[in-house]
Amino acid sequence: SYKTPLSKERILEQLSKLGNTTFTLDIIRIHFPENGTFPIKELNNLRREAISKLETALGDKTRERKDIHLHKYQSKKHALKGIVLQVNNLKVSYNGVSVVRDIGFSVDKGEFLGIVGESGCGKSTMLRSIIMLGNGSAKIEGSIRFFGREITDMTNEQLRQLRGAEIAMIPQNAMTSMDQTKTISSMFYETVRMHRSHVRKKEIDIEASRLMEKLSLNAPERILKSYPFELSGGMCQRVAIAAAMINGPGLVLGDEPTSALDVTSQLEVVKQLELLKESFRTSLIIVSHN
Repeated sequence: SYKTPLSKERILEQLSKLGNTTFTLDIIRIHFPENGTFPIKELNNLRREAISKLETALGDKTRERKDIHLHKYQSKKHALKGIVLQVNNLKVSYNGVSVVRDIGFSVDKGEFLGIVGESGCGKSTMLRSIIMLGNGSAKIEGSIRFFGREITDMTNEQLRQLRGAEIAMIPQNAMTSMDQTKTISSMFYETVRMHRSHVRKKEIDIEASRLMEKLSLNAPERILKSYPFELSGGMCQRVAIAAAMINGPGLVLGDEPTSALDVTSQLEVVKQLELLKESFRTSLIIVSHN
């Protein structure tokens, strides 16, 4: 544990001095430079070299645990903005029956968190509880802090402003979640106008087109004029991702966003989610049963 940032050489130097000491290495903290960037390639190279040094120092003992987790920290200048979401002791119950118990995790800026569990274990309930969505009998307890703000203490109006603007959700089946009587352009318009009433429809269409192009959707102008039933399942899912991103949220929640797609479309959507993470440094939480 060091109070000052460590250089790559300093970390490797310390690892080389470990000798045959028995220990568990959990985290190497990488402090970002002042501009808030650290090349991914360099980060991966550091990880590989650190593992190599660790294996040399401990020999066969590293077979028990040889994965080094790189917990990314921004510069001190942005330290308070590092953790996007912090969940502690989350409990959800219906009519006195607990369905989610003692859940705790945190998500950093730009982090992609995957939560896997069998069907019916409470993944979707947990995800929806982050933005306080549940039926009338749901009781949500614990602490859910978004950029330091306690979500469980928010009023209905504060939650309305939060949902879709600061925290967005990608549905499990975008095709069925969309209004089949309205065009894609109308969907984007309603999504933006809910939080930015001063923006004109033409500006929203331009913004939506740019997002869809980044998500490898060809002919975005045609898509905007289309109805959901005129698009394939994979296209609808990518449109839903674009709709989730159009207000620039700090966190995106994905409720099994690929489960209703074929294998090829699943791969495309996963690639687009990774692109969002790299391009916008958006934090994502994705739940899945596989």
